[in-house]
Amino acid sequence: MKEEIINEIAIEAFRDGLYRYIADYEDQGTLLHPEKVDYEIPNFEKIMESYWNIRMELISVQSVKEFSDLLKEVAKQYMPIFMSENSRYKDLECL
Repeated sequence: MKEEIINEIAIEAFRDGLYRYIADYEDQGTLLHPEKVDYEIPNFEKIMESYWNIRMELISVQSVKEFSDLLKEVAKQYMPIFMSENSRYKDLECL
């Protein structure tokens, strides 16, 4: 039970961070987010074309392995950033 709760917390934190990672890329250079980010999002146009499907994935999946190929690519890029800030989750299967 405790392990399930920790997995839920970790995947939720990862999904939230991944969403912010994508949103920061999308919003860079705007009034709300004037600074530029120092990364590129692979297949960003395709992600934006299927934005609502991506949002539903980020809300519902319980493991990074369940992400679509499109989102897995971005998740793979974001994972080292997430782990540098959340090293306590490094051994969890959901990530």
